[in-house]
Formats: sequence, C-alpha cells, structure tokens
Amino acid sequence: MIKPLVRFFNTEGLLKDSSVLFVGMAIAQVINLLFQMFMGRKLQAEEFALLVSLLSLLNILTFPLGVFSTAITRYSSLLIKSGRAGDIPRLLMYWGKRLVLIGLACSLFCFALPGAIASFLHLDRVAPVYIFGIILTGLFCRPMVNGALLGLQRFDVWCLGTVLGALVRLLVGAYLVMAISPFAGWGLLGHGLGFYATIFIGGFFLVFALKRSTGTQEPLPAMHHYLAGSFIIMFGYSILMSGDVVLIKHLMPDAAGDFAYAAILGHLVLFIPQSLVGAMFPKVVADGNETSKQRMLLIKTLLASFICAIASAVAFTLLARILPRLLFEISEPPQEMVRWLVQLSWAMVPVALLSSTMRYALAQHRLAIGAVIPAAAIGFVGCSFIWAETPVGLMGFLALFSSSALLFSGGLLLWEPKKKGAEE
Repeated sequence: MIKPLVRFFNTEGLLKDSSVLFVGMAIAQVINLLFQMFMGRKLQAEEFALLVSLLSLLNILTFPLGVFSTAITRYSSLLIKSGRAGDIPRLLMYWGKRLVLIGLACSLFCFALPGAIASFLHLDRVAPVYIFGIILTGLFCRPMVNGALLGLQRFDVWCLGTVLGALVRLLVGAYLVMAISPFAGWGLLGHGLGFYATIFIGGFFLVFALKRSTGTQEPLPAMHHYLAGSFIIMFGYSILMSGDVVLIKHLMPDAAGDFAYAAILGHLVLFIPQSLVGAMFPKVVADGNETSKQRMLLIKTLLASFICAIASAVAFTLLARILPRLLFEISEPPQEMVRWLVQLSWAMVPVALLSSTMRYALAQHRLAIGAVIPAAAIGFVGCSFIWAETPVGLMGFLALFSSSALLFSGGLLLWEPKKKGAEE
C-alpha cells in the first residue's frame, strides 16, 4: 500500500526533493516556533501582539518580493535547460543591484517617516519602525539568493541557509530580550539578523558554485513583464496568507493579543504544502507549452497538499485548548482564542492549496489565470473593512475569497485545453 502511494506521488522526483525541503523547513519551523514560544512567554500580551503584527507585515512584503525569487528560479532553470548556466551570475548581478537600491530606498522611508508607520499600527513609540527599516534592505536581497539556489535545484543548500538563519533568529532574539529588555523591537531585530545570516550562507555557496561557469554574450531573458505580473499576483496571495493579523491589529486592536497566539498556530497549516510547491515549481517551468506530465504533477501536488492541510487542521482542532498552554504557558486559554485557532486553521486550508495553483500558473507563464488571486485579496480586504466587526467575520471573508480563487484558478488550469504542439 505504501510503495504504490510513494510511486504515485514521486513523479519527477517530487517526493524526494520535497522531502529534502520538508526536512529543512521542518527544522527551521521548529526553531521559529521556539522563537515564537520564547517571545510569547517573555513578552507582555501587547508586546507580543506588536511583534506578531510586525512579523506579519514583513511576511506580506516578503512574499511578493518572492516574485524575484520565482523569476530567478524560473529563468535560471530555463538557462540551464538551454545550456547557458554560465549566464546565471550575470542575471543575478543585473537584478541584484536594482533590488539593493530599492531596499535602501524603503529603509530610508522608514527612517524618514517613522511616526506615520507607528500610527497605522497604533504604536506608542517609533523604535520598532527603525528596526523594521534595518531589516528591509536584507528583505530585498534574500529573493535573489533563494531563487538561484532553487533554480539550480540545490535544495540542500537552501535548507542549510534557512535552518542556520532560523537558529540565529532564535539565539540572538532570545539574548537581546533577556539581556536588554522584554520589548518587541529586540525580538524583531533578532528576526532580521536571521535574514542576513541566510543571505550570507546562500551567497557564499553561489559564489563558489558559479565562479567556474562560462558565460555567453547572448542577451539575458526579458523578465520585466513577468516580474510585474507576478508581483501583483504574489502580493495578493501574501495578503490572503498573512493579512489577517495586520487587519486585526488595525481594525480590532482589543482582540489583537489573543488573536496573535491563535494566528501563530493556525498559520502552520501552510507549512507542509509549501515544501511540496517549492519542489514542484522548477519541474514545471515552461513557456506556456504544458505537457500532460506537468499537469499530472500539479494534480498530485494539489492532492498531497490537500491531505496534509486537512490533517493539520484536524490536529489543531483536536489540540486547540492544549497547544496554547503547552507552547505559551497560558494556564487557561480564553474561549475566544481557542475558537479563533480552530476557525483560522480551517480558513488556511484553501489558502494552502491556492499556493499550488498560483505557483503552477507562474511557472507556466499563465499570468492571466493568476490574476484571480489579487482580485480575491481586494475582495477580502474590502469586505473586512466594510463589514467585518469581529475576527470570526474576518476569517469568514478569508475562507470565502481564498476558496473562490482556488476553484477558479484550479478549474482553468486543470480543464483548460492544452496548446497544440505540447509534448506528452
């Protein structure tokens, strides 16, 4: 029974590569959870809610910046397939310089207008905004490194950098909170230094891996249209993935503390599907000429993601009262926190599956299909601002719009006729 299942899901080495990503991501996720556990125990509820809100805001920015990672992964894979691996360093330098400049400009914005940003998040001080600004430049550098590693299918090095970065985040963040003061900004600074550690490790490998490759004088792939469309799509997904915490902090600040604890756990439903999608993406890269093998890989990724997401949601439903006690030392979790954890876990299931259809559409350069995702994000945010009066209502809108986007994009990808000339 087990062997046939493994053979079924292991198309193109999907299970093998996703298992490497899973192990690395699992270790990193455990370390990140320890970081959040430590902060949840040592910080006051208001400070912890602030930290989680700032981290969620970073995630909203990080994920659409992943468009550069996605683009570098895609075009690195295409360069390798066309025998031009030596042009990858030139591709990285071209876009890396531009991203660093954008990152520096965003960091300067935080230093120039800290009061406006602090006001949006109901902060009574600007120090966390300054630390946020320090992190932003690294935020813009990381996608280049991760994208190149995934394009080369060096999942092992990607995992190593992710794990060591998470370890730096935990140790440095814990030290700063314990040695200096239990405020959210010090935990945020530890988180940011973990970003820079990951960049350094991945960049160090790429320098040595690509220095002997011979480049050509052929033009680099034109990425501008792809980047613009992909950025909008991935920004929309990031709002569906992490926007709930930021919206709660802004619209319902009184509920932000308890909701932050529920969100830390509920968002873990996304974890396992991410490793499957990460392994799928470089295997289905094409210029719109879909093959039956690629479509079958999407189906298997969706099926595996569905099983993992449902299992995670069931586990959190059964353990909803125990986990806050165990992880955050909350002696008697409020009933609302428990209910929010259960509801958010199930609301994250369609969001987790939507990642598969989004990545597949990006890999196949079908940006028109992916456009449903930012449309769903606009609907989610708009309805939350107008009608959501409680976190339950907000999560209902999240589930509604993410499910609609999943059905629409999945339906078009799975039932759209293949283009003539596609290989079987």
